Amino acid sequence: IPAGNVCFGAVPTCNNVASGGATTNNTETMSLAKTFDNAENVSKLEGLTTRLRMVLSNNSVSALTSATISDTLPSAGPFQQLRVANPPNVSNSCGGTVTATAGSTSVALNGGTVPAASGGSAGTCFLEVDVAGPAGSYPNTADATAVRNNADGSTTNVSDSDGANLTYNDALRVEKFFNPAATGEGGSATGSVRFTNLDASNPITGISMTDDLPAGMLIATPSNAYSTCGGNPALTATAGTGTVILSGATLAPSAVCEVRFDVTVTGNADWTNTIPAGGVTADNGITNRDPVSATLTFVPPEVPLISKAISPGNISPGQPGLLTITITNAAQDLSNLEVTDYFTMDGTAGAALNGMRLATAPAASTDCPNGIVTAMPGDTSVRLSGATLAGGASCQVRVNVTSTTAGTITNTIPIDSISSDQGATNSTSFAQSTLNIGTAIGVGKMFEPPVVSPTEPSRLRITIYNTQSEGLTGLSLTDTFPAGLVTAADPAGFSDCGGGAVVTFPTTGSVQMTGGSINGATDGEAATCVIEADVVSAIEGTYLNAIPANSLLANGNPVPHPGANATLEVRERLIVNKAFDDLTLDVGDPNGFTTGTASRLPGVAAPLTIRIENPNTIALTEVRFVDELPDGLTLAPTPALATTCTGGAVDGVAFGREIRLTGATLDAAAVCTVTANVVSNIPGIYTNEIAVGDVTSFEGIDNNPLTQAQLIVITPPGITKDIAPPVIAPGVPATLTLALENDNDLAYTLAAPLVDNLPGSPGQMTVADPSVVTTTCPGGTGIVTAVANASSISIANGASVPPGGCVVTVEVTAATPGDYLNFIPVGALNTSFGPSEEPAQAPLLVSTLGYISGRVFLDNQAVPDGQYLPGSSTPIEGNPIELRSGADCSGALLNSVTTDAMGNYLFSGLAAGTYSVCQPTQPGGSLNSVTTPGSIVTVAGSTGAAGTASNPGTPTSQIVGIVLNNNGNADEVSGSPENNFSEVLPASIAGNVYHDANNNGSFDPGESGIGGVTVTLSGPVNTSVVTNPDGSYSFTGLPPGQYTVTETQPSPWTDGIDTLGTVAGIPNGNATTNDTFTAINLAPGDAGINYNFGEVVGAAALAINAAATCANNAPGVSYNIPAYSGSGTTFTLSWLTVDDRLVATYVDQPASGSLLWPGVVVDSAGMGVGWPGWVFSDGQWTAVPDDRLPEMVLRVTLGESAETIVTYPPNSMSCLTQPLGTFPTPIPGLPNPALLLLALLMAITGGWSLARPRLHRRY
Repeated sequence: IPAGNVCFGAVPTCNNVASGGATTNNTETMSLAKTFDNAENVSKLEGLTTRLRMVLSNNSVSALTSATISDTLPSAGPFQQLRVANPPNVSNSCGGTVTATAGSTSVALNGGTVPAASGGSAGTCFLEVDVAGPAGSYPNTADATAVRNNADGSTTNVSDSDGANLTYNDALRVEKFFNPAATGEGGSATGSVRFTNLDASNPITGISMTDDLPAGMLIATPSNAYSTCGGNPALTATAGTGTVILSGATLAPSAVCEVRFDVTVTGNADWTNTIPAGGVTADNGITNRDPVSATLTFVPPEVPLISKAISPGNISPGQPGLLTITITNAAQDLSNLEVTDYFTMDGTAGAALNGMRLATAPAASTDCPNGIVTAMPGDTSVRLSGATLAGGASCQVRVNVTSTTAGTITNTIPIDSISSDQGATNSTSFAQSTLNIGTAIGVGKMFEPPVVSPTEPSRLRITIYNTQSEGLTGLSLTDTFPAGLVTAADPAGFSDCGGGAVVTFPTTGSVQMTGGSINGATDGEAATCVIEADVVSAIEGTYLNAIPANSLLANGNPVPHPGANATLEVRERLIVNKAFDDLTLDVGDPNGFTTGTASRLPGVAAPLTIRIENPNTIALTEVRFVDELPDGLTLAPTPALATTCTGGAVDGVAFGREIRLTGATLDAAAVCTVTANVVSNIPGIYTNEIAVGDVTSFEGIDNNPLTQAQLIVITPPGITKDIAPPVIAPGVPATLTLALENDNDLAYTLAAPLVDNLPGSPGQMTVADPSVVTTTCPGGTGIVTAVANASSISIANGASVPPGGCVVTVEVTAATPGDYLNFIPVGALNTSFGPSEEPAQAPLLVSTLGYISGRVFLDNQAVPDGQYLPGSSTPIEGNPIELRSGADCSGALLNSVTTDAMGNYLFSGLAAGTYSVCQPTQPGGSLNSVTTPGSIVTVAGSTGAAGTASNPGTPTSQIVGIVLNNNGNADEVSGSPENNFSEVLPASIAGNVYHDANNNGSFDPGESGIGGVTVTLSGPVNTSVVTNPDGSYSFTGLPPGQYTVTETQPSPWTDGIDTLGTVAGIPNGNATTNDTFTAINLAPGDAGINYNFGEVVGAAALAINAAATCANNAPGVSYNIPAYSGSGTTFTLSWLTVDDRLVATYVDQPASGSLLWPGVVVDSAGMGVGWPGWVFSDGQWTAVPDDRLPEMVLRVTLGESAETIVTYPPNSMSCLTQPLGTFPTPIPGLPNPALLLLALLMAITGGWSLARPRLHRRY
């Protein structure tokens, strides 16, 4: 300021010296600074929330008022919108009103205040909110305004803007495939939608998809649809429709999963399947920005050819012929090739049978790559499935067939019988061959089983077939075994070749039948009879047992017939072991594996090894198996299928559910392996089994015993949180509970600190002062950082969480009234078992008004007491709770809420008064348990009274008469927390009443249940049930407690061994009293199983009544076992001669019914055409000796045995019991005096014979 420029007084007195110089710096009154995650430019993977922070700075000495912030979140494209996250997690220090709704596209502040500058520093306030969006670039600018109050009383509007850049990169890759990639009209393919998590650290949750198939493409029948994704996916893929819908899926870090489904197509052009942009979504804004497409290419199906031949084409009855089916492919490669040859009149399923069937030794084989032949002895079809066939190639199926029907059989595979993924079929050719069965005698033989271990017996069966119209008598046949094969210690010789047949064993190496007879054919179908004996060998080898041609004699004369051969393999079984990570459930650390269980995180592949050993001295060919993986376990995205088995082909696809080995050769004493990578995104225990007989060979040698391996897919860690009480007055502490969940059998450790940032809106929530910390986690409170007045809590890196989990509690508080939400996002808990896949949140209301709160939960304690235990109790979400005025639940309805994810409910802002909380609906799948009244929390001297709890049924539970008083100030009212409704899971008890045939106390396979038995339950519930026809019973919906189960002893059974059942594999209760189980202690949700009552047959109770009958010229017997009538029990019935020769056995017979007399032959119309003691030979009926006349023993066996003697019914013209024209020829073997007595009996009884109990019993 120059000299003389500053003056005062009437006579001016001025500065006569200039002032010194000064520099000015103009500063804006207000500025806005915007950041994402505290940076101006941020790049990260989509699916993660980002913290949007906007800071207002005030350089004025006075506060800025009426502050506003307006931020419209940007879009990066049609399906790329940045949005406010859910929950928004707002934090605001500017006051005023914040608008930031989850899912919205804008954030706003109105009416805020920015503090004045002080001490040379600007005054500041901030607004923070979480945002999220799909992949894309989001440059974002926000605008702010405020009012400055000037010193002269005027105001000035100030404003500023600022921007920041957020880039989200792709975290979810979506792909589509079809396999095969090309097909034709009528073809099929497997559609796959593959999801890949590109984030190595965080899971992706809430994956949903809608896939609309193109015109001409439909979901196949069956759909074979499944998802390999984790979480709780819901998949809809209905056969015959055109839409696939997935929801609720989860992907662990770096994991891959697929949705798979089969489709069929029509049309003659490519089928392009597109999921549009936005058709796939996931939590936190993830979506597919671009369409995802796959094209199933149309290729006009070419026409494979099919032919067949049977050699020899002329056979004797029962003789095998080799059926060869040849498929010759056109130029197109074919996959999933299938064809079935039905032995029917027109070659179609369900048509009348043509008389051909698979031989007793089918010896099925194929050289069709990856093909599996299904061919069981005696079946009437043969099927090839799963084969692949290159263009221009051909392959064959070979199998032995036979027939017992005289004449020429034409066997046809019709046009269009072949199916393939490509839609190719034999549209221009059919296959046809003939098999002629002569009118002759045939002899066949077999061993059952055809492969046995050394010293293991096998049943030799020789069958004689007769397609001639006349029968044969005086039959004899000797079968001499190959060296080393001998009759078993008890050969159990048997023959049904007429009533005079005798089976003997001339040497230990032979079997002989003499005195036999066989009837002629009926309706062209051969008459048959068998000779049986058990044989054995102690020496490994191949035993070819041959009966030379014409060995059968009739009355001493050779009968023309071809020779018969059967091979018995006496071999060791294949030794098969399987393992994950070289760990197997097979005991004893077998063959380089270790007995144990493997484990993996979700989405992480594990190696599977299947080891096959041939302990024999011969090579095995066409070794094959299909290993079906348990549900939830699949081949990995990179299956790495491989085998060391010579010539073997291993087949399987990524995310497929089976591994197939075909065509392998295993040399003598050789070992080979099949290896693959498997994976699961779904936590659980997966036991993979190859059962006995699942690994087979052409030679008939299979595996024994079974093999198992187990893979545990670890359950990701979880975290839940709660704040109690849910309402506090300003500055009053509440307890924050962090429950770290571990549902595994092993402990996990934290791989990074778990940080819980306390909410900053409407004010800052802080750790209480003094800091109060507790924990049940190993390491104690030293693992927890919770400093008084701090705005965050952390649990240390490396902290251990044991099986079952542990809990940390910290007292927190807040000074500013309002609603607070404490939130921990997905993935915040990062552990050695991976990250958490669910968020955790807990609300807190800071208020002095009254409230009533509580929770609904499952009490999982062994003895429920109604106490909520974090980490043990299970919250129940969505259960309605009503608030009513007055002292009971008939008062006016004031409000109704549903419980949140933690089972909590809250009624807040209540004035002083009397209230009742009522639970109108019992949570589904639960039973009532202890209802607990809450306490009274006072505010500045207010008072109140706790309510009264009960479970009246209507409503299901209630807490009534809760009194909340104020302290004279209407705004300061007491609260009542912990008004809790506990529930329990229902328990159950189940078991069986059964016939313990071997009286060993175990309900073994083949033993039958006993229906209609009363079983009584006593304890907290008293009731009774009647066993089902299969003998099972159950009591369900039981509250926990101690129970007794009592059986009413069924008549006519005798009490056997009662077997105490188990809960979770552990015996529970006592079985010291007959027919009673006591002291069965059931905790909530327990399922007691196998509380079994064994019964045995009382000798006195088992009796059989029988009467001879004759209808349609067919003699028989009707029988009744009176003590068991209507019981559903089944029996074994046997016919024996009076000299105790076994003639026939029938299993699983009812307590009453009818049987044909042994030796009676009926035609297709059910008319008798053959009778015991008679054979049609040389043009006439000839009487033959027959020990099935005139009496037989009918024996019933059910552990014990009982018998009765039945007399053959007499002949009459109304019902023949012997050939027409032979009456009154004496019945062979019956002396004349006896014949006179029989005639007298017949006259008296009118043709009915008598039955009488046998005088002696056999057991």
